[in-house]
Amino acid sequence: MRLRIFRLLTAVGLGAAAAYLLDPESGEKRRKELRKGIQRAKKMGRKARIEAGL
Repeated sequence: MRLRIFRLLTAVGLGAAAAYLLDPESGEKRRKELRKGIQRAKKMGRKARIEAGL
């Protein structure tokens, strides 16, 4: 029963994310912002790794 609920919530979440990012009016802007955020996080991770001496 729990697995079914988890699968259902996962499917609903993925569907909502897809609709949000693939929206014809604002999707392109949202995808661009997402890419920027990912790039920023990667840069911060590299910087933290260097500072930690790894």
